[in-house]
Amino acid sequence: MDQTTRLRGLCDACYARHVRMLQVESANEQRSRVTYVRGVVVEHPELRPMILRVLGAEDLERNFSVSDHNYQVIAGWSATVFKAKNFESARRFEDAAKCYERLGLWKEAGKVREKHSTTTVRHVTVNLNDLIDKLRAGGLTVPYKCTSCGATITVGKDTDPAALKHCSYCGAAMNIEMLAGVLRDALK
Repeated sequence: MDQTTRLRGLCDACYARHVRMLQVESANEQRSRVTYVRGVVVEHPELRPMILRVLGAEDLERNFSVSDHNYQVIAGWSATVFKAKNFESARRFEDAAKCYERLGLWKEAGKVREKHSTTTVRHVTVNLNDLIDKLRAGGLTVPYKCTSCGATITVGKDTDPAALKHCSYCGAAMNIEMLAGVLRDALK
């Protein structure tokens, strides 16, 4: 027996109670969907513009409704962003960027790729004075190419260590770690 046939046998009072129960159930389901959508926006603020667009809403603070279809779409978006954030945590930046791209979140994809391409700065202590003193003692001169302009800088007995902070040709900051490595190799 389908529901329509079953309802025909109800008295008016029972039928009205049944209709009210269905309305309450529907209202509770709608409140649950709205609460879920608001939670998604709090957890994944990058999805806010997309959610507003799909719901046709101007603001999520006012009353709005969420159809079953839109609920499924938003849940899928949320799962994808959650997955992207997990990829970021696992330092799988390219996979995270691809997740963001699937959603059209290009700015987030770029930010993730930027994280991947950033270099780690290490604090390295290099005593150029000692290396230059060793060059003086050995009577050596060592050519070094500026990494910015390619100019050859000769490091020898007359070189002032303070002058090695910047290229004398282009003014770019010298890669002291690389310069120290070249000098160490020359002194071997």
